[in-house]
Amino acid sequence: MEELDGRNLKRPVVKTHLWELLNGRATCTTERLSAVLARHNIRLKPIDDTLYRVSGPQRHVGFLERLTPRIVALYSTQPSNDLLKLSHRIVLTTPDIDHVWLSGLTFAVLWDLVVKLSRPNRFTQLVFTHDSIFTIDDQATDSDDEDAMVGEAGDGDIQDIYERRATRFRLVDRVGLLQEKLTRLQELYTPFYAISQVRFPSPVSRGGHDFWHDGRVTNRSASFRDHRSHVLYVVRIYEQLLRSTEERAWYSIEESIDIPGQFRKIVGAPVVIRFSEPLPQEVFDHWIQ
Repeated sequence: MEELDGRNLKRPVVKTHLWELLNGRATCTTERLSAVLARHNIRLKPIDDTLYRVSGPQRHVGFLERLTPRIVALYSTQPSNDLLKLSHRIVLTTPDIDHVWLSGLTFAVLWDLVVKLSRPNRFTQLVFTHDSIFTIDDQATDSDDEDAMVGEAGDGDIQDIYERRATRFRLVDRVGLLQEKLTRLQELYTPFYAISQVRFPSPVSRGGHDFWHDGRVTNRSASFRDHRSHVLYVVRIYEQLLRSTEERAWYSIEESIDIPGQFRKIVGAPVVIRFSEPLPQEVFDHWIQ
């Protein structure tokens, strides 16, 4: 904490990457997970039933813990960029592993918990990220603006400029104040719903625990034990949301008559996406494509 306060880190902070395994123990067993990681020159050495030492070709990477049959946590003090590249490479090359994805709605649940569990005078952090990736870019057509941009390009490079709605900003303030203002801000400007990171203030020390949308968690407190307890808490909430969603929408196969194997019917529900405002036709078409 002293190094963080002085902005002079002599060693990296602890980072956690949460991974979701395909079908839990039914498909992605620990042996299967070990074989998948071995293709990336990552070795697992058992410490106990759920904890493993993780080693790379030349160095110690960290520790991997199987928190539940479905979720594993990779704890490491490797530099953030190196760890992020490793995690992305593993996830992108195997269907057995995915990032734990925390949606804006999930973050809304987590923010309510931050408000309930934290004292109003504690500081927290919210990051909002919104990019209209399905919006067709509008090319600038004002000739005066184009001339001005060309004249300002000192290196002689001329680039087309496309514009669309994109927002990314960070709020750091007291929990009580943000709770008071956030609802009104969301009513005024919808990207305030697009939360991509929340900090849980630590109840045992200064600092807190940053949860990101792609399952990354950064320990900016003085306690790893507190960090792990927050990770477990959020994982339980995440799994409850997954189960409730899958029970509603995911298909299941039931026997329709008493004779096995004769007829089966698929039971489920459509996934309905409701938009709070009408979509322009070109946005809808781009999204569907």
